[in-house]
Order: sequence, then structure tokens, then C-alpha cells
Amino acid sequence: MYRFLLLIMIVLPGFGAPAGALEWPVSEKAIVLNFGANEEGSPVLGTVFEYEGAVNAAGPGDLLFECPADGGMSGLPSPLGRWTALDHGDGIVSVYCRLAPSAPEAPPGDAPLVGSAGSSGWSEAPGFCFFLFDRKERRWCNPAMMMSPSEEDTQMPSIIETRLSSPSAPASGGILPAAARPTVIRQGTYLVSVTASDRSSAGRTLAPYCIVCMVNGKEEGRSLTFETFTARAGVLMTYRSGFVPASQVYRSFPGFEVGEVLLTRGHTSLDIIVSDFAGNTRSIVYSLTVE
Repeated sequence: MYRFLLLIMIVLPGFGAPAGALEWPVSEKAIVLNFGANEEGSPVLGTVFEYEGAVNAAGPGDLLFECPADGGMSGLPSPLGRWTALDHGDGIVSVYCRLAPSAPEAPPGDAPLVGSAGSSGWSEAPGFCFFLFDRKERRWCNPAMMMSPSEEDTQMPSIIETRLSSPSAPASGGILPAAARPTVIRQGTYLVSVTASDRSSAGRTLAPYCIVCMVNGKEEGRSLTFETFTARAGVLMTYRSGFVPASQVYRSFPGFEVGEVLLTRGHTSLDIIVSDFAGNTRSIVYSLTVE
């Protein structure tokens, strides 16, 4: 679906009101997929809500574009369904997709509405998708970076699995066992994939904010942060100690490829550190004997 979202960069015209504090359009408890999640090998570029009811604007802004559920002038159905875009100023645009075909009427004095959650577009359950786009930098942004949290988060992320793979030594690597058990592995360069998740207050399994891999206490450029996605020459890019094609990070579904490590002979510690936006952190240290 991200190809349709890239078209929005071209469609959205004009500039709007000054940027202000943004709020979640509905309760965070309704989030079922968040920014950066690995959805069957593809990244989620926004936030998906499972919800029925009115959808509020994230903040004051000017209407930039509104597309009906039938695709508008093209007459072709859109995977985004009915969608609306608001300009909040300073280059920040919010986009609300998969809304119900008709907008509700807001009672006087209520928060401004952009529509009702629906099932238009490519959706299987009532809800909507919410995206934030930075027009100055031409990139999709993690909404959690700009939203005021409405709920306290005290739960630590989970590290479900850490996997090593090596094209030069296919018989080596594999899933690392519990951190307390030392592991014997061949010398070589390995790709580190981590399956990790965060848990919302409603018990939803979500993507974390950051995954860091360290060898003997040194990061050395192996850090994956779920902050932005951008497109360069038609290729979707994400940030992993520098921008890399998102397809590299997301091909190890349901995990995330964090980067390569060079393991040389001797005793080595491999640290995996996962954090969420609230600052909660989980870490595992694997003890490796490299032969």
C-alpha cells in the first residue's frame, strides 16, 4: 500500500495553519498496528486503529485533500478507501484513511471531526489508518514522536527471538538459545535478526521503538530506530544506522534485520537491547564461544 501513499506526496497542495500540539485521533487502546511494525514482510507506515465511531482531527489545520471511497475522479477503488488530509503547518500533514463513506455531523463545541471509522478500502474490520507526513523532509513520521501520550506505559518490551545467519557458513548460526547457555559458533560475519515487540495497555502486541545490537559492549553502527520512512528513487528507505532499503530490514518476517556483526575467535558477548517510546527497556546478553 505504500506506493499509494507515495502518490499523496504529489497530490497534497498548499500550506496551512501554524503547527501546534497534536493529539491521538482516538484512544491509544484502539491501536492494533503501529508505525514500523512488520506486516508480513512489509513495514507499516502509520498507525492502524480497530475502532467504531467518530475520528477526531489530530489538531487544528487546513483541509488539503479529501478523496471519496470510490477513488474520486479516477473512478477506481483505492486501497486507502475514503481519506482526508489536513495541513497542521510547519510542513506536518496528517492523513486519515479507510474512513466510512459519509462524514458524521459534529455537534457544536465538539472537537473537529474528519469522519467516522469505517471499512472502505482494503480493510477487513471497522477502523481506520492514521499517518503523519513531513512535507519539508518528504518522509513518513512515527506519530508517537509528535503525539501527547494519553496513557502511562510501564511495560517493558519483549525479545522473542534472536537469529544469526551467515551466507559464508550456512551450517552455523540459527536461533540463539537462552542467554544463560553459552553457544559455540564458527568465526565469520553474521546477519542479526531480532523478533521483538512492545505491549500496549490494552494488551496489543506492537512494534518497539528501537533495537540495538552490541558486540563486547560496542554498538558499531548496529541500531534500528522506528522513526521515519522516506522514498529515494522510488525505493522505500528506513533508518538503520543510516538509511537502508526497508526491504532489507523487513525480509525476515516477523523479525527485523538489525545489521551484520563480525565474530572472531574467542569468547564474545552479543547484547540485544530493545526500548519503547516511554523509555522502558529490555536487554539480553548472549555468551558466545567463537571457533
